[in-house]
Amino acid sequence: MNLRLCQSLSLIIGLGTGCYSNDESLVGQSGNLQTKPVVQGATANIPGGKSDATAKKLVASATFFLDIVTASGAKPCTGEVNLNIMEDFTISLANSKALCASLTLDLEKLLGAQLQSGAGLNVNKFSSDGQILSTSEIAGGTFSPPRPFIVGPLVQDITKFSGLKRTTASTITVAKPDTGPALTAPGTFVTTVLEVNQAYTNQYLKQGFDKVMHWTLETQGFQGVPAKYGLLFKRWEWFWNTRPIMIPKIIITLEGLDAFIESKSGETLSELVGEVTVTLTVKDYNLSGS
Repeated sequence: MNLRLCQSLSLIIGLGTGCYSNDESLVGQSGNLQTKPVVQGATANIPGGKSDATAKKLVASATFFLDIVTASGAKPCTGEVNLNIMEDFTISLANSKALCASLTLDLEKLLGAQLQSGAGLNVNKFSSDGQILSTSEIAGGTFSPPRPFIVGPLVQDITKFSGLKRTTASTITVAKPDTGPALTAPGTFVTTVLEVNQAYTNQYLKQGFDKVMHWTLETQGFQGVPAKYGLLFKRWEWFWNTRPIMIPKIIITLEGLDAFIESKSGETLSELVGEVTVTLTVKDYNLSGS
């Protein structure tokens, strides 16, 4: 497995979260769903069977605000997550379960898109053209032709990504869904680099960033296939600072949270249908050695 591929997989697989709230400024009004989440459990997923994140050079530690907004405008879960970013772009987070009202949200499944379950992850199914990393098999879904997965992630010359926009048609097959017969559906992915060398800051940061690559991956079609298969999120939006390495913001939009809820009541589940947006916004950070 080449270095570019290893870094790409590490970035996504390592993304599990903890959730608690002590910042009232980000807590909105959402009726009976507005609850400060309580942490349960802990995880640390490092690719290649390595569980000791400290074995790699730490380049940044950061605290992020977590904000989940439903189609109705309710916020079933708001809080904070802490993460470490390593020199090879692996991300280490602990505590993946959050209690919000009567719901238990598995944030690791939500943000990691079940890469550790179901059909799992086959690293031999990934390929790169130097700009986009693609895969023919991921999260229980098989794609023909391979679908785009992530931009970069090695960005040595950021100018070669400027203006990048690519539409990729593909067909997903889910051979073994949780229930029912196999699923298959056509769709498209639109990969867009919105800006390179972008400046980023927010009201909480003492110092922002000026080498940010802002990019999105949008999904269209794939009717009848749940988002948990094949990473069929409606939209991924990433802000990557390339020098120094940091990820100041992540936005994930998907259709419904049902696949990522471990316990639920009918009353609260009815509030979680339709489009859901998960946002991670950096609150503060420390660069290793700074």
